[in-house]
Amino acid sequence: MRILAIALTLLASQAAALSCMRPDPVAAFQNALDAPERFYVLYGQIDFDEALLPQGLVNARPLPQPIAGVYRGDGLTKNGFRPTTLSDVIVQSSCAGPWCGRMAAGADHLMFAKQTDAGLVINVGPCGGAVFAAPTQDMLDQMVQCMRGEACVPADPSR
Repeated sequence: MRILAIALTLLASQAAALSCMRPDPVAAFQNALDAPERFYVLYGQIDFDEALLPQGLVNARPLPQPIAGVYRGDGLTKNGFRPTTLSDVIVQSSCAGPWCGRMAAGADHLMFAKQTDAGLVINVGPCGGAVFAAPTQDMLDQMVQCMRGEACVPADPSR
């Protein structure tokens, strides 16, 4: 009976909701700045087949398949967000246990795109952090401030 109780406890803990820190675009900017890879800060939409993202609770190991997409929108410069040309991108979902990252195709997002040998990759994690849906003007203004080297303090400075 005791073994059954332990097994049920383990199953219940796996069914609990994923606990994530609130994503912060300023912290994401600083993480991208500190990373050895090159990142681009983008504001716009990605056209891709959203049905290819992991659906529901899945155990996605290894990583889900990358999804080809086309980005349209603006890129961050020291003079603010400026229009860019259409660009091929890769949407890469990642998972934490059964929870996988998702984003809406064709919707406005603030995104951090990593330059790789395969092209620009947008990593979509289950807790966010590199993709921010429906960014506010304040978020966009914060990104410009960060790019200019002005005040750039995350909501939680311990990050």
